Amino acid sequence: MSINVRLFAGSLLIAAIALGFFVQSQAGQFGVRSLSWQVFARGVEPLAAVQAAHTRASTLEARYLATAAQTGRLDAPQADELLAELTIMLDRLGEAAAPLPAGSASLRALDELRFSVSRLRATHGEISERLLRRELSDIGIRFDSAVTQLRADVVQMRDRTGASLAGAMETQAIGLVVLLAALGVFAAFLSASVAGPLRAAAGVVRSIEEDVERPVTQKGRGHFAEVFGALSSLQSRLAERKREGERMRAAEVARLQDDVERERRRFEATIDNMSEGYCLLDEKRNLVAANGPFRRMFSHLKPGAKASDLAADPALEPVMEPQAPSVVVRETAEGQVIEVRRHGLSGRGTIITVENVTAQHAASRRIEELAGRDALTGLPNRERLFETLDSALKGANTRQDLAVLCVDIAGFRQINAVYGNSVGDTVLRVAAQRLGTLLGEGDVLARTGADEFAVIQTRAPQPGGCGTLARAIAQAFAEPVPVDGGEIEIGVGIGMVHLKARGQRAPLDPFAVMRDGEMAMERARGTGGLCLFSEEMRRESEALRQLQADLKLAVPQGQLELFYQPFVDVARGKVSGFEALLRWRHPVRGLVAPGEFIAVAEGMGLIDDIGGWVLGEACRQAATWPEGLAVSVNLSPLQFRSPQLVVKVARALGESGLAPARLQLEVTESVFLDEVEGTLETLSALRALGPTISMDDFGTGYSSLGYLSRFPFDKIKIDQSFVRGMAKPENEAIVRAVIGLSSAMGMAVIAEGVETRAQFDLLCREGCREMQGYLFSKPRPVSDLARLILTIDGTFASGELPKVAQTSRRARKASAA
Repeated sequence: MSINVRLFAGSLLIAAIALGFFVQSQAGQFGVRSLSWQVFARGVEPLAAVQAAHTRASTLEARYLATAAQTGRLDAPQADELLAELTIMLDRLGEAAAPLPAGSASLRALDELRFSVSRLRATHGEISERLLRRELSDIGIRFDSAVTQLRADVVQMRDRTGASLAGAMETQAIGLVVLLAALGVFAAFLSASVAGPLRAAAGVVRSIEEDVERPVTQKGRGHFAEVFGALSSLQSRLAERKREGERMRAAEVARLQDDVERERRRFEATIDNMSEGYCLLDEKRNLVAANGPFRRMFSHLKPGAKASDLAADPALEPVMEPQAPSVVVRETAEGQVIEVRRHGLSGRGTIITVENVTAQHAASRRIEELAGRDALTGLPNRERLFETLDSALKGANTRQDLAVLCVDIAGFRQINAVYGNSVGDTVLRVAAQRLGTLLGEGDVLARTGADEFAVIQTRAPQPGGCGTLARAIAQAFAEPVPVDGGEIEIGVGIGMVHLKARGQRAPLDPFAVMRDGEMAMERARGTGGLCLFSEEMRRESEALRQLQADLKLAVPQGQLELFYQPFVDVARGKVSGFEALLRWRHPVRGLVAPGEFIAVAEGMGLIDDIGGWVLGEACRQAATWPEGLAVSVNLSPLQFRSPQLVVKVARALGESGLAPARLQLEVTESVFLDEVEGTLETLSALRALGPTISMDDFGTGYSSLGYLSRFPFDKIKIDQSFVRGMAKPENEAIVRAVIGLSSAMGMAVIAEGVETRAQFDLLCREGCREMQGYLFSKPRPVSDLARLILTIDGTFASGELPKVAQTSRRARKASAA
């Protein structure tokens, strides 16, 4: 029988026993409940009804006997009333007898009582006292007998109920015992047929898990036989796999041992063929192994040598302690340079390598020497010069006079451009030789730049020493340099800086000293002479650097503004426009004129941004002026070379809404010095936008007439130097010629720098229509322009300045004839 069938049969048996116990319990409870109902229905209720009738009969007896005793009988009404009461009593007794079982003693007692009442009731008419007393007494006796009998029946039924209840409880106890016994039997059955085999199976599984060979002795039946069979098969397979795994591990261990041995032999062969010495120390720093080069270097050290033996060797002693440097370079007694390195193995030991670096050390010194030398001249380079100067400025040397001379070969770029780099290299080598011949004891010469040299003079008294050497250098370079069968004239600019003994500078900084010498050299470069550094030059340089720093913030912080100087149409007697002139309103310096910062801005590369701002701001402000007033903006040569110039002019016109014809762009002749074709293209592109193109400072260049033939300007501006010098006949002739030339070429002309009435009258006589200068007004801020226009126009209207009718010079000569 399978375990499932067994479990199912046991479950059915327990269910049947439980069901029987339940049915028996319910039957006992029903019997007890029925007996209880009978006690109440056949005992309690009849007894209550009989007692009520008895009480009523006692009341009737007392009442009617008293009445009959007075009269000796009951009259007809009283007898009827008594009979009615007796009828009610009989009904009550009938109700009490109804539930009683037939033939019971209580029913017979009630029947006798009803008979006695009926007998009294059968007497119609008057009832005598005697009859009444006798019958009522008999009824009372009957009542007592009925009550007694009913009570006896109630007691009997109570006893029967208690016995029945005890029997039911006994039956339930027996059923419970039987149920518990069945459960015990079923549990024993399960333990014998299921739990035992399961424990045995669990033991086998644990033995498999613990890798313990335990044969399966339990056989079992049914499904358990299959389980134990499967476990026995699994145990056998696992044992076989274990034996196979042990065989494979043994083979792998053997293979790994062979690999380790092979790698050990390779490792020993490798380290023995290393060029550097190698040794391995254990955690106590005792020598464990060493290769051939190490054994040859340290033949007195054998494997097993103690740490004290290694520390006793001068070459190894510096790296033996953990806190000592890990790399030490030592020179041996034989003159060899060795590098000893210590490598830690994280608590497992130490590796020490020893390498002969004699060749590398020599090569490094050679490379270091070459790195500090100029390849062309063989002189120390700038870096080596700084090292030497730093050493000279420190220690005992600061008690000596010291000077630095910075020498620049004048025109060297032109030499390279004209004669080629090979000739330039020859000039540099000759310069180095000439300078070298002039050095005194302890002096150092170095090449510090493409065409620059420097001399550190350490022993000559200063400042006379550096001046004497500088003049000697200048004299040496007065002779031309012979190259390729010819000669090249060269010059030098020499900047000097000296330090008196006991030091006049604190701290002594080689970079600061060289900066001062090069600053003096820059001053001397332009003149080809000598220049001694002074503190004034430092202050000027610092002021220039501060000016440059401030100028970077001028546009972003809105410090720039425009002033305007009017130019006047003397024929109409009215202001015809204004020239925009830049001013810098510095928060500390105050109002800065353009002559102080324009050149600096050009050198810093800021002129394009500043010029773009001027162009945009001038157009924006001019757009608010009355129609007919033009605005003139100067374009610097650097700004003119910007590829974005045409775009910026177009943007300024577009954003401001200014009519292009009201914008005048002034350029100088210097824009034609480089890339003439590109300059003409830019001028043509600007003219295509619509503004007037004017040549500023006409007559100061070398080929003004040639420029006019290449590009016909709209207006020519006579330079103020000619206007101010018109008292001289030659200047007057130049002004007259420019006006005549412009008239012949159909160009307008404007004279700038008009300051006196005599200049005004002379220009008017020569036919100049537009003028500009202090005679009319100085440059004024934009807020003054409205009042300025009224003032100038009023001056002409009042006749203080006359309007001039414009005629040609030929017409004036004919009129005079």
